[in-house]
Amino acid sequence: MWASEDLTRRAVEIIRRLPTEAEYARFTPIKLEGNGTSWVPRQHNCHANVATVVNWYEGLKHIFGYLVLSPEMTGLSHWIVMAHSLVEPPEGGLLEITPEAGTEEVPFIRHDGDVAAHEEFRKAVKVFVQPSALSAA
Repeated sequence: MWASEDLTRRAVEIIRRLPTEAEYARFTPIKLEGNGTSWVPRQHNCHANVATVVNWYEGLKHIFGYLVLSPEMTGLSHWIVMAHSLVEPPEGGLLEITPEAGTEEVPFIRHDGDVAAHEEFRKAVKVFVQPSALSAA
């Protein structure tokens, strides 16, 4: 599904940030245990997974942002921008805790602004951008 003009415009802005702001996460399997409970992150549930882990461990940050898939990566004719969440430990770097996300080679751009704007991308699931939109002024 193609997104609204506003989401598409914002997705173009995110794609344009790739050359200077792209970061990459490393997958880190995790299992939380304590007080008689055990929890593991669920596939396709990155936002809730990250929220759970940062609430469990002091010092970790919930980093909202976007995965950006180029036409070369997907073999499709358009870009794809998706809301995503990662964990940032105190020593820096980004951790992917969501199983089978396959994001280690996918550029991640941090979200700027309020969480409500990020939520719009979450609701859209994927925002598709035609390459011609990147060359428009």
